[in-house]
Amino acid sequence: MADRRTDALNSYLESKAKNGYKIESRTATQAIIVRSRWPLFLLNRLRPGTGQTRKVVSVDDVGNVSTIDAEPRRW
Repeated sequence: MADRRTDALNSYLESKAKNGYKIESRTATQAIIVRSRWPLFLLNRLRPGTGQTRKVVSVDDVGNVSTIDAEPRRW
C-alpha cells in the first residue's frame, strides 16, 4: 500500500515540477512544494516568504492526492 501512495506522490510532484514548483521537504506520503512568483522576486529577497506560494501535498490510504496552503516560512 505504501508503494501506491509513494507512486501517486511521485507522479503529482513530477507534474508540479513542470509548472515551476520545487520540493522544499518530503516524506514517503507528504511533501511541501514552493513556487516563486517572478514579479515579487526582489521582494522575496528582501523579506523571505512574501513572494512564494507554499503547498502541503498529502496522499491518503487509497492514493488520492490532496493539497492545502502551507503556513509561510518564519525564519
